[in-house]
Amino acid sequence: MERHIISDKATIIEALEKLNLLSGGRMTLVVTDEKGCMCGTLTDGDVRRAFLRGVALCDSVADAMNRNYSALHRGSEIAASLRDMRIRGLRLVPVLDADNRVVSIIDTHVTRTILPVRAILMAGGKGERLRPLTLTTPKPLLQVGDRAIIDHNIEALASVGISDVTVTVNYLAEQLEEHFSTPVSGVDVKCVRETVPLGT
Repeated sequence: MERHIISDKATIIEALEKLNLLSGGRMTLVVTDEKGCMCGTLTDGDVRRAFLRGVALCDSVADAMNRNYSALHRGSEIAASLRDMRIRGLRLVPVLDADNRVVSIIDTHVTRTILPVRAILMAGGKGERLRPLTLTTPKPLLQVGDRAIIDHNIEALASVGISDVTVTVNYLAEQLEEHFSTPVSGVDVKCVRETVPLGT
């Protein structure tokens, strides 16, 4: 998220450098004030229009940003609003708290909707039907394509806006805990150890 956020006090040249790092992706910056509250957005097009008005490279982002932005507010009907924004062709949609601070940024090409639920994935089994593949690797970490089986599940959950994901682990738990020590598809997955195999 941070790579899409810039201060309204930053210079236009700093903004262009940041936009350049986003090249080939979602080239929109969310502009925030000194309190971290959103006050605008900035794209290449905004910078071009600012130059035509006489804004210089050393001027602040506030002189070029678009103040007429669209955002979602946490606690509102996010799913319906997100659908409307996708129809309008918006790619990046900031989600703001009650004080207008950015809590997340949704990519409408990746996240189809936002479901207000939590997910628990059971990954504690021994995968006995897949032996010998599972003798040293837990079944959820076996590769399908270029990713672990369970990563496909995490990506599917992330695509519908589920970011509160817990995985129950038991067999070869250390490998799963290590795997989830870094986010998967932008989701910080929590692991909970079963003290004894609990089945389903």
